[in-house]
Amino acid sequence: MDSERLKEILREKKKIEVHFHGTPVWIKKFDSCSQTALVHSILNPVHQMQVKVDDLKEV
Repeated sequence: MDSERLKEILREKKKIEVHFHGTPVWIKKFDSCSQTALVHSILNPVHQMQVKVDDLKEV
């Protein structure tokens, strides 16, 4: 995914399905300096990860 699309998804009112290595995730915030996003698994919201935007896929 590119950073512009990630910013669009964060602004959307409706839910857009995004996966990180096949796992559905919720994007919490975007860091434009490092081109990473703070995400958590939809199945385990306690487990947060900082991941590269390029590793996120819109489904």
